[in-house]
Amino acid sequence: MWAALRDMLHYCAVHLEAIADNARDLDLAIRWGFGWNQGPFEIWQAAGWQQMVKWITEDIASGKTMASVPLPAWVTDPARDGVHKAQGSWSVSERSYKPRSALPIYRRQLFPDRLITEAAVYGTTIFETDAVRMWSTGDDIGVISFKTKMHAIGEDVLDGMMQAIDESEREFKGLIVALQGGRVDLINSAMYINEQRAAQVDFVPYLKIGTLVVVQADNPAKITGRDESLCGKTIAVTLGGIQETYARQDDKRCRDKGLAAINVMTLPTAQDSALTLRQGRADVLFNSTPGVVELMDKVPGVYAVAGPEFETSTQIGIAVRKGDAAMKSAVEAALKEIVADGSYKKLIATWKFPASVSLFD
Repeated sequence: MWAALRDMLHYCAVHLEAIADNARDLDLAIRWGFGWNQGPFEIWQAAGWQQMVKWITEDIASGKTMASVPLPAWVTDPARDGVHKAQGSWSVSERSYKPRSALPIYRRQLFPDRLITEAAVYGTTIFETDAVRMWSTGDDIGVISFKTKMHAIGEDVLDGMMQAIDESEREFKGLIVALQGGRVDLINSAMYINEQRAAQVDFVPYLKIGTLVVVQADNPAKITGRDESLCGKTIAVTLGGIQETYARQDDKRCRDKGLAAINVMTLPTAQDSALTLRQGRADVLFNSTPGVVELMDKVPGVYAVAGPEFETSTQIGIAVRKGDAAMKSAVEAALKEIVADGSYKKLIATWKFPASVSLFD
């Protein structure tokens, strides 16, 4: 077995420059073509690069290999510990680690095959049982997958589907679907206004808010704000909320710079995220400025803010059906009335929100 593995790795190392643009392309080609779990270079790297180099070199010298050609210099470089790293896979012709292609056809792949150095994350789990898994890719759409043998549908699967429906109606686009279908006349649920939602419903904005970076009071992870101190840390956010978008943007920035990836931990509610931070299962919480004000008021001395507020122009609003001018006008009139009589300002003060959240002062 060693002889077969050794000669295959020897061949791949000698011919990599001629047959593939980089080590990733060769490994994936072998995996896809022969149904392997790992490609040749992944096997080599997992086994210990320098140890394998030593053994292959010794067998070449003693005439045990099929070919006597020596391993290339890039392979035997004493500093090398593999060909797959966070920044990409080794390209012999370019003498550098090459990232994955950014061509549109590759960006369409939600879950491209991962290499040994890449975490295999298939969406964010909302809940999971022995029969089903509900998950999301952060686009406000819940997906349910069957885990049963041959995807058989039994009572446990049906129970999971009912739970998934309940989750969707509370946390995902079920609210918008209910509005569009006439089951409700408006949505007043602190809904963030974004381009995708505005294409489906009409909004009446009533607040503008920012986001704060929250840590434990003693800040054990030494977070300094929305900066590189977040790289390699775990950020707790509400699933599908704008803060999840911010956290994933930060994760990409870290990875693009060759720094450690951020673990974006999504939870059903902001309260769940705060508890996760308090328990030490997350290093950071991203939450809206009003949410942080309320949190710090309810549990003083437990949390602290790291760095300044960011993304301060995000608006939240009441949603009505697209084109429902009468309902939108009625909501706008009511909002104008409570602004004029001072009730709007009093509500902001009652909830201890900063004055910066007001859209009308």
